[in-house]
Amino acid sequence: MTVDKLGNNKLLIKLDESDMENFELDFGKMSFKNEDNQKVIIGLMRLACCRAGLDTNGKNVKIEAFLLGDECCILVTANPKKRKYRLKKSDSGLCWKMANASDFLNAVETLYRSNICCRKSSAYEMSGNYYLVFDYFSLPKHMVRVLSEYGERQKSRNAAARVRENANLLCHADAVAVIGKFLV
Repeated sequence: MTVDKLGNNKLLIKLDESDMENFELDFGKMSFKNEDNQKVIIGLMRLACCRAGLDTNGKNVKIEAFLLGDECCILVTANPKKRKYRLKKSDSGLCWKMANASDFLNAVETLYRSNICCRKSSAYEMSGNYYLVFDYFSLPKHMVRVLSEYGERQKSRNAAARVRENANLLCHADAVAVIGKFLV
């Protein structure tokens, strides 16, 4: 068995026929799905990495086997793991558009009278249209029916963010309760 370091992250392990017999490996039947082969290959990789000084801790390791003449070659590549990023608040909310002020006020009044608690709601006005933005992932069916009666849901994923950025703010928090109490 010979071990060659090909770079900072690559290692080439060469096994001749006697090594293959000693480790009870057959190239034609070599598979990482076979537990016996898996143990032998991982053992060879660890031994070779210690000899060559290649660190594989905390890295993604790729193992490839191929024939080169009479020798079986195993190429070990160790790449650093890529960082994963998660968005804490990936959805910007649900946005409903009302065509005019009367539809907007009727929707708010109906929601207020039905005693549905929606504290995370805000109201906006942009170019004659009125918007209700809810910071929830979903709304109760009754609430959706009322909102659909007076307006239409903006299906775009960024609709709420676009409204928040470009529209005039009418009420920042708890818009249904704040505006609704003046209508009743």
